[in-house]
Amino acid sequence: SLEPFIRYERYDTQRDVNSRFARDKSKDIELIVAGVQCKPIPEIVFKVDYRRFNLASGSRANEIQALVGYVF
Repeated sequence: SLEPFIRYERYDTQRDVNSRFARDKSKDIELIVAGVQCKPIPEIVFKVDYRRFNLASGSRANEIQALVGYVF
């Protein structure tokens, strides 16, 4: 099968930092992932996706990933 997918994530790993420390706004991330997966047989999957990062502060390069998975 050939299946498209999209995923949205929003996380901030320093949201609850102690007030004595400064928060790093570059850890406040919005992530959008879009891609396609191919399952030639039920136990194997090939995936390709594009990951777009939106940071509250600073910048980060967007990514393209290729993955292979096996269920045993």
